[in-house]
Amino acid sequence: MLNPLILNVPTIAITGSSGKTTTREILASILEEKWKVLRNTGNKNLPNNTKQIAESCESSVDAIVLELGMGKPGAGEKHCSHLQPNISIITNIGTAHYGNLGNSIESTAKNKSALIKYMKQDGLLVLNGDDENSKLLDWSSFNGRIIRIGTKQDLDYCATNIHYVNDGMEFNVKIDDVTETFFLPSFGFHNIHNALLAIAVAHGVGFSATEIRSGLAKYVVPIKRLNVYELCNESLLIDDTVNANPQSVNSALDVQEELGEGKKG
Repeated sequence: MLNPLILNVPTIAITGSSGKTTTREILASILEEKWKVLRNTGNKNLPNNTKQIAESCESSVDAIVLELGMGKPGAGEKHCSHLQPNISIITNIGTAHYGNLGNSIESTAKNKSALIKYMKQDGLLVLNGDDENSKLLDWSSFNGRIIRIGTKQDLDYCATNIHYVNDGMEFNVKIDDVTETFFLPSFGFHNIHNALLAIAVAHGVGFSATEIRSGLAKYVVPIKRLNVYELCNESLLIDDTVNANPQSVNSALDVQEELGEGKKG
């Protein structure tokens, strides 16, 4: 039986097959513009790490941002038995941890749906509207608000005019009926989804477009997650070696193709 710590501050949980750490770091970078944020670090995303966060929470904390590793059956319930999220993000549903989760997209989606089941039922749920597999998630009993992000015009937060610039990417998002331009100091169109997830939550808890823009620009790419290094003779090294899965490898190859245009293979 669950007996979690329930807080009155934004308690944000992030899970999914890929993009969890990046989304956590982007969102924390935005929220830290004006809040004291408690979060897990590195790859410390197991239920025991969530327990440690719950036990270390102080009254001065304005928000909690947690990455939840759910690579084994039952992990979602265990996480939420320590700390109940009132805001949840599911980045996507893919083939990471496939063998542990029933060897099918359907069983993986069912496993990730545990976060929806055990979060606050009138809270906020943010989903990737471009990810077809996320339609397999079960939110049938959820009574809160669902926000979808992506690149389709009918979504709640839609990125347009996405393009590479020096040291990152720029894109537009309409916020409060105003088209805003944002800069993310990272590469890869998959990271636009991660940024949109963070933007949706930050805007949902009251951050302005100006504050979001400032926090996004200060985002620091986690080590070994699509770090781009300029070497001698105009060559580039792309380091994306942490916990690579099929989706992340494809994304890294897309970045290589984009940044490598006009360069020798």
